[in-house]
Amino acid sequence: MSRRRLPREAAGARLQVAVGEGRIDLDELAQRAEAAYAAVTTAELGVLLADLAAALPPPPF
Repeated sequence: MSRRRLPREAAGARLQVAVGEGRIDLDELAQRAEAAYAAVTTAELGVLLADLAAALPPPPF
């Protein structure tokens, strides 16, 4: 797996956890996951996860 893909994978995993926690629904998961895989910078990923950061430590990127 490429180093560039790793943060996107971590963001996708965090979003899936958020669904399991009931913090986001499946529609929001789809929207955020699409944006995560299209993200060019880690800052863009941070924006997608900012409201979920309180429950878990930030992803390793």
